[in-house]
Amino acid sequence: MAIPLPKLDDRRFADLVQELRTLIPRYAPQWTDHNASDPGITLIELFAWLSESLMYRIDQVGEASEARFLELLGASFAPASPAVVTLRVVARTPPTQAYFAGERLIATPADGGEPLGFVTAHDLVLREEVAQGETVYAGSVTALQMERVSGEPLGVSNGERFQAFRLGRPHVVTQAPDGVEAVFSLAPEVRVDGESWRHRRDLLASAAADHHFTVEPRINAVRFGDGGRDAGSPARGAGLIPPRGAAIDADYYFTLGARGGVDASARFAFARDAGGELEVSVSGTPLAGRDPVDLRQAREQAHALLRTRVRAITAEDFEQIVLAEPAFSLARVECVPGVDLAETDSEAARQDDFVSLVIVPRGTSSRPTPSDELIGAVAAFIDRRRLLTTRHRVLAPHYTEVTLSAEVVAEAQLPDERVREAIIADLKAFFDPFTGAGGGGWPFGRDVHRSEVFQVLEDSEGVDHVERLSLKTRDDASSPWREPAGGERIVIPARNLVDFAAGAVSIRVRGER
Repeated sequence: MAIPLPKLDDRRFADLVQELRTLIPRYAPQWTDHNASDPGITLIELFAWLSESLMYRIDQVGEASEARFLELLGASFAPASPAVVTLRVVARTPPTQAYFAGERLIATPADGGEPLGFVTAHDLVLREEVAQGETVYAGSVTALQMERVSGEPLGVSNGERFQAFRLGRPHVVTQAPDGVEAVFSLAPEVRVDGESWRHRRDLLASAAADHHFTVEPRINAVRFGDGGRDAGSPARGAGLIPPRGAAIDADYYFTLGARGGVDASARFAFARDAGGELEVSVSGTPLAGRDPVDLRQAREQAHALLRTRVRAITAEDFEQIVLAEPAFSLARVECVPGVDLAETDSEAARQDDFVSLVIVPRGTSSRPTPSDELIGAVAAFIDRRRLLTTRHRVLAPHYTEVTLSAEVVAEAQLPDERVREAIIADLKAFFDPFTGAGGGGWPFGRDVHRSEVFQVLEDSEGVDHVERLSLKTRDDASSPWREPAGGERIVIPARNLVDFAAGAVSIRVRGER
């Protein structure tokens, strides 16, 4: 009986046409002719036919093809990782035997669960210690939740390309967990008619005559190559094909992955310690095991990779790529396309192939400014990610100083000084370069409007109403404060943020009439 093909989407041509027709009133209410003669209905039927064809093709994609496609997108089918424990071992008398790397232990969970097999990652060294007046021999050893299988028959070669033989015990271990160094090889050993073949992480660099195999954690199987048949040359390919009729067997370590974890209360004993001369206890917090990456997890990896920006094309790309780089520790990045902000002449500044990046470092200063070294590092970083036809410049922000004078009437029950302090705090928060203007920081190049500042004063604690308000700005610290032309707004250039000069604020507060 043939294996039934999956049905990822069971909609047919007629279903798709009907679904699209029902959406017409929602998105195009002016479209009233729904007859088959209408050109729009013809386009709907065309797209429904194309969609049905595409869905049929997707239904033919099996797990193996999907896995290969996900790998091309950058997903990694990482193998299972065994649970890790650090054990303290104590002997009351000098031990009568040595315990080496690869020694088997039995772990019995305190709740009476199924015993688990562990293997030491290195030799156990016991040194003489004095504890509570008693001489003991103690040491520690790292153990991994896995066991060894020897001589497992996998099957007989049929002489075809890319043969895969599933292993009988889950999950095969091919490497030690991160942070753990095993002093012996964890690589599986495979024999073809008694001849040992060598394990490789993949077969991409293997020649056609190489006796190599690889392991696919996703299906827990040993896989052989294609003998160079794809390349059409006996000198190239991805590993030798086992001869037809050759018997294949394997030695390997396997783990239970996520199901092989234990807690600190588990009881451990060496399998060879028949006399019970060693006292073994868990030291520290055990690390949990991990199952091999499955298709669902690989899809999530691929989605995350596709969402990761690696090339700067749009203004948002420039901003997000630079902000995401932890080495820069930037709080804000503003990309202005089509303008060289270093040019003071407006005509010279307009350049279609140019982008200007204004960067703001993290900090507590009211005028955060990047160093020349940081500007150079960001420029070099962007240079490797921009389009060849795009020119760029990285700049520090400029700041427009803003202050005000106002007269407010306070509510009768609050002292004038408290009202003044509340107003100053609210204005600082409003103009803050990191959190102002609603939480995202004051926008680059956003003008300061009198009406907005008026609202901040009105909303401050203790203010009943505002009787007079005037905005002020100045070119630099040596210039006098002046009111902007018209008095209604202060113009902020595209490269500038607001530096609110709280010390220059003049606020007259008087009690409620």
